[in-house]
This record gives sequence, C-alpha cells and structure tokens, in this order.
Amino acid sequence: ISVSAFLLNRSSDLRFSLVYRGAFKTKFHLNGVNLTSADSAAIDIECGKRIDLILEEGTENSFTDPSTRVNDNEDYGGGKAAFYCKGHMEISGGGSLTITGNYKHALATKEYLFLKRTVGNITIAKSVADGIHCGEYFKMNGGALVLKNIGGDGIQVETKDKDKTEEELNGQFVMNGGSINLTMSAPSTKGIRLDDDAYTELVDGKMVEHAATVVPEMYINDGTITVNLTTKALGAKAIASDGNFTIGTSETSPTINIDLYADWDTNEERATGLKATSTLLIAGGNTVVNAIGDNARGVRAYKLRATGGNLTVTNTGEDSQGIKLDNIYITEGGSVKGKFKYK
Repeated sequence: ISVSAFLLNRSSDLRFSLVYRGAFKTKFHLNGVNLTSADSAAIDIECGKRIDLILEEGTENSFTDPSTRVNDNEDYGGGKAAFYCKGHMEISGGGSLTITGNYKHALATKEYLFLKRTVGNITIAKSVADGIHCGEYFKMNGGALVLKNIGGDGIQVETKDKDKTEEELNGQFVMNGGSINLTMSAPSTKGIRLDDDAYTELVDGKMVEHAATVVPEMYINDGTITVNLTTKALGAKAIASDGNFTIGTSETSPTINIDLYADWDTNEERATGLKATSTLLIAGGNTVVNAIGDNARGVRAYKLRATGGNLTVTNTGEDSQGIKLDNIYITEGGSVKGKFKYK
C-alpha cells in the first residue's frame, strides 16, 4: 500500500493489528481507536520515512499487544513493541493515546521521535521492557507524557554512529515544554536514558571495544519532569546522560523533582538521581533531588557548573551521598545546595 494518509476512525475494541509497508511519508489520523493485537504489534509501520501521527482533538486512542509473538523475529518491527515505527515519528494533536506493551517495548521508533507543542496526553500504561525506545534523538515541545509499570527504562535514546545518519540532530534528548511523569521500580534501569554510540563486538573469539563517535547532549530547557524511583534496584538512575547534561537557560525555568528511595544491602552499584558522564550544567529553573535510603546518591557527574537556577540535593541513609564529582564545581551564579564528595 502506498498512500499519503490514513484515517483510523472511531471504533469499539478491535482485535487485529495494522502493518503498513508503504514507501512514502505518511500521516496517520487517530480518531478514537482502541486496537488490541492477538499475535503481534498493534501497529507496525515498516516505512523508513517520516510518519506524522495526529491525535484528533477530543479523542481517546489505545494500542495493546499480547505477551507472546507468533513470529518472534527481531528483524521484524512487530517483535519490538506494541507500537513500532521503522522511520521517524512526529506526534501532534490534542487527543490522547495510551499504549500497553505486554511483550517488550511499548512505543519504539528506529529513528527520532518528536512530540510537538500541540500534543495532548500520552500514557505508557505498561511495558515489559522500555516504555519509549527511539534512535537518533528525542524532542518534546509539549504534551503530558506519563510512564508507569515499566520493566526496562522509561525513555531510552540510542545515539547512532555519526556516519550512519543523515539527521542534523543525533545524540540528543531535548525538552522544550510539556511534562513527563515517571514512576520506576525495576532494578538497574533508568527513567530517562541517553546513550552514546560506543559498543563492543566479538571478533575472532575476542571482545573488541569501539569508542563513541558522538558525545550525547541532554537539554531540559523547559517544562516539568517528575520521577519517583522506588526500588531496591541497585544501579537504577532517574535521569542519566552518557555525555553532557544541561538544565534550563538564562530565559527558561524548567522544574525537575526526583524522589529516589533505595534500599541497599549488597555491593551493587548505587541508585542515583541525576547522572552525567561529562558536565552537568545548571543554567536555570528549579531542580530538587531527594535521595533516601542506604547508599542512595543524589547526583553523579564528572564536573558540575552552575550559571543560574537552583539545584537542591538532600541525602539520608547509611553511606548515602549528595553530590559526587570526579572533577570540579564551578559556580558562576545560581544556587547549589547539597553535600559534596570528590573522587
């Protein structure tokens, strides 16, 4: 099928799946669709072009997949998520969308995912693996995104090798507005995860490491993020970047609230609120991290720089830490409150 637009109209609960293999940019209008698949992804878009997903104003839409697959083939998108897109997806419209991933991810795109300013409510009601899993970058200008009952990471962005993508952006998590509300409890997971493109592979019986070609950049420019991480999950992170991490600007004021409840009783890695492998820059807004429990950690970064805004970190519990740095803390404005510890 090769078409420019689909209109999925109002329906009662439908028990089938939709697979689209067209070769052109396509618009999908959701107008009150409740779709439950019996054997694969509810929606599988096997098109590598731009896909515009429009949530029609005032409508409620939902997609659900089963806990098993008839054909479990990782090369086939239907095996990756309840809602899968091979290309890049841009979501708009004031309606709502609820996705339940009973097999693996809830929503997955091979390339970037963009939530536009007009987006209404998107709820990841459940995912066995990641709630949202995308490649290249994640950009959010508006909407209310809720993720709960997550078995893997809440939102994971995989950076591509810089020679393997044509996109101008690559390796970014950018939030310019809207809200994200995450509830996490699974072990060794991350609420929001931005990876570099480093990888290892087996060559002639030996593991070969390939260094990263891109330094990821996380920008929380505006909007609101709330993460509640209640877990004995050692190594869990609320928000983590394999590169730099910037919160706010001189003209914007995002709000980030992280409540981390850890119960550490082994020698596993610490649960952490904010983590940046490189520099954490506080440039505006208000960020509060409460790290509660034994061995809990509020912030972990190579270097911390503050030019504006406020960062407040509290930690309670045996061997807990407030702000752990490998390098230096540079203050050029703003306010940073917390107990510092250097490597």
